[in-house]
Amino acid sequence: MGDARAPAQANHSSMPHLRRVLSLWDLIFYGIILIMPIAAVPLFGIAQKLSDGHSVTTILIATWWP
Repeated sequence: MGDARAPAQANHSSMPHLRRVLSLWDLIFYGIILIMPIAAVPLFGIAQKLSDGHSVTTILIATWWP
């Protein structure tokens, strides 16, 4: 019976496992970084269609407007 448990323990110790090294704030930070460049894409498409191709001009005017 002792021999039957030895392979199970050997397999258990050799199984790969992951450690949790990211904190909640790390996950929030990475989530914001990944979402930010993609968040404006649907709005830009709608603005591009409604403005007949002048959405970049509108964004530039809004950026420099006092």
